[in-house]
Amino acid sequence: MTTRITLALLMAAPLGGALAQTAPAPSPVEYYRSNIGHTGVTTDKLTAPLSLLWRHTTSQAKNNPASAVYGDSTVYFVSGGFAYAVNSSDGTIKWQYPSGAKSSTFFATTPALSGGALYLTDDNGAAYKLDAATGHEVWTKRLDGAIRSAPIVSGGVVYFGSGNSHCYALSADTGGIVWDEKTEGAITTSPTITGGLVVFASGDNNVYSLSTRTGKKAWSLAFDADPSTLPVVFDGTTLYVTAGDTIYGLDPSNRAQRSKLNLPTNLLQPPTISRDSIYAITQTNVLYALSLAGRSRWHITLSGAATAPPLLAGNLLLIGTQGGVMSSYEAGSGKLLWQYVMQATATDSQPKYASANVYAAPILAGGTLYVVSDDGSLSAFRADGSDNIGPQLTQRVPDAGATVSSQNLSYGSYLVDAGTGIDPATVSLALDGQITAKSVYNPAQNAIYSTPTTPLKEGKHEVTVKAADWRGNTTTQTWSFTVDDNPGRSDTQPGRNNGGDPRYADPRYQGDPRYQGGAGGRNPNAPPPPPPITPF
Repeated sequence: MTTRITLALLMAAPLGGALAQTAPAPSPVEYYRSNIGHTGVTTDKLTAPLSLLWRHTTSQAKNNPASAVYGDSTVYFVSGGFAYAVNSSDGTIKWQYPSGAKSSTFFATTPALSGGALYLTDDNGAAYKLDAATGHEVWTKRLDGAIRSAPIVSGGVVYFGSGNSHCYALSADTGGIVWDEKTEGAITTSPTITGGLVVFASGDNNVYSLSTRTGKKAWSLAFDADPSTLPVVFDGTTLYVTAGDTIYGLDPSNRAQRSKLNLPTNLLQPPTISRDSIYAITQTNVLYALSLAGRSRWHITLSGAATAPPLLAGNLLLIGTQGGVMSSYEAGSGKLLWQYVMQATATDSQPKYASANVYAAPILAGGTLYVVSDDGSLSAFRADGSDNIGPQLTQRVPDAGATVSSQNLSYGSYLVDAGTGIDPATVSLALDGQITAKSVYNPAQNAIYSTPTTPLKEGKHEVTVKAADWRGNTTTQTWSFTVDDNPGRSDTQPGRNNGGDPRYADPRYQGDPRYQGGAGGRNPNAPPPPPPITPF
């Protein structure tokens, strides 16, 4: 079977042999949000800006929330109906499961990596154990209900919840059921482990704590708002439960409330809990940095809705927002240090998405950031990668040499940077030599544009776009277009708005006799041109 893969090595800097020989082996990343407590914190350090090292594209999976995991120089991830293992150094494939061209399942949870095995759950209600080195299936366990709860492994037992309201404990060796306990609501987030207890939230508005050995309930706690939309987080001492606009801190042994933090609106993503801080994103797209006691340190408004849970790596907070925008903020101040827009990639057997969104939490291993996007790609970034190519303009609006009406006119360009991404502070738009103060740079659209509030004067106008990437590579592009607001002119020169419809000035139709001459400035029997394009 031919594997549906496109591999791209983009502006990669070879890592020196000395570095490869002396650097310690990266710590494994085995669970959803980097650890069994789902804190979203890694002990690995990272500096910004980052450069794209490689991208491996597989089968598409719209809104894929499943993160990658890492171990033994291998990155594992799922997309659609397949699981993949790739080399961490260059993205080349090691294995794919299932190995055929088609799959009868759908994976939408972060795998668990433990003891040389990869554990998966799927939407058909099945759990799997694969040999991590080869991808060979060790066992499959068929259960009921779609499983959207990422598995965890502890003491030779695999734990996860199901859409059928059950929490399951399976033998890691055989896949046999050790115990299962039913709640009154779906369990859609990953459980956590603390002191011989497995803790999880259910759609019945309760958080449950069960014995890892027997499944017997140690305690449960009801909440006014549903706590099951975001996972319970455990930082080693305190359980954090998110219910609506409130983060509760609980004693894991007896459910006693230790803290209660109210935010202005509901949380959009699970909080990131470090040793001394809480980072929380609300549905109003505001990122808050708070002390564990709830004291505000700073807050900023993000450029779009957060689509992926944040990752804290040293002093960097990495967040994915709408349109595939990955941003890195200084954890101590909220200052933007890096931003990159994921570009959708096609394969030989599937079309290219309009955009590549990131719904999966990023992971960091050995100084490399791994990001899964829903176009089926796994992208790897490093701080020591090279980039000597500036941003690229992919489309000018209006196009160079075009003649257009001033009515509903926008001008600007689309621009991308595949290496380190575009630094928003460097992007500018000028018209006739004057910087456009009210221009809009929208990274999710890859666009810088302006829509004048008063019509531009007739005649020739010049547009200049400037931008730089995070390595300082700059790009400047200048082009001209003409404004003509007199479509009733009788001449038939190419580019005039003949026939009274500004669409006939579209340069794509210049030279076509159907749209020139004749009654009213064009052939009355000519078919109408397509509707005008709205560029931004």
